[in-house]
Amino acid sequence: MDLYVEIVKDDGFITGNLIALQIKSIENIQFSKEGNFSLGGIHWNTLNYWLGQLVSVFVLLINLSNEEVYWCNIRFDQRLGYYNG
Repeated sequence: MDLYVEIVKDDGFITGNLIALQIKSIENIQFSKEGNFSLGGIHWNTLNYWLGQLVSVFVLLINLSNEEVYWCNIRFDQRLGYYNG
């Protein structure tokens, strides 16, 4: 994991809730006609590691060509069936 973030409410209350961030980058994301993209090169053992975490894991994908950041919640996307081998 690259980073753990603790959730803090607007009033400054520290909740104790954590999320984990995994940061990846690519020079230029190629989107499909439908506006989707995929990130290859993630091994199944890495995906299983992320899914086995006790906290929610988010992958942040940085598009280096325009400095935009895209994210996904790994567990949520798995439930939608995005990961199939």
